[in-house]
Amino acid sequence: MKKLLGLYLSALAIPAVCSAASFDSDRYCKQVANAAGSSYQIEKGCLELERESAAKLRAMSVPARVENYCKEVADAAGGSYQIMVGCVEMELEAKGQLGQ
Repeated sequence: MKKLLGLYLSALAIPAVCSAASFDSDRYCKQVANAAGSSYQIEKGCLELERESAAKLRAMSVPARVENYCKEVADAAGGSYQIMVGCVEMELEAKGQLGQ
């Protein structure tokens, strides 16, 4: 029983590949483009960055605490992979600086 509990607790400490919350990039980028005067160029660039950020996020190992916090931040900003990646990178850097 102790061995099983130990394995369970150690599994909780291992960062998992980020499940990459699902955001509506089309909707988000239309909002961004509309805020910039309905620019097609801005919308296109935003969609490209969202796709790149989603792929980067899926490949990252992110502790659940960081992932949950950053999903909330990204949701508050309108649902953006770009925002979530930036948040995750900053949180992981701060975590490392704290020696955790």
